[in-house]
Amino acid sequence: MSTSKIPEVFAGVYDPPEHIWLASHFSPSASSRAAGLAFLERKHARKDRDPELSEEAVAAQREAIQKYFAPAEGAVAR
Repeated sequence: MSTSKIPEVFAGVYDPPEHIWLASHFSPSASSRAAGLAFLERKHARKDRDPELSEEAVAAQREAIQKYFAPAEGAVAR
């Protein structure tokens, strides 16, 4: 991937919200979308799932990702 699609993915609106998985991990092709929907079905069928994230945790992760990808002077030298 030559350019990050993170801002585009996180700026999207997904109905239902878990369809963000389709945008972030699967291509828009019909076969990839079908694989993504099958993944979501398996994911929701599991009984040993982690609890859902809080809005605060989501916001903190979004901020961390944005900081990670933000251009910074001397970042390449590190």
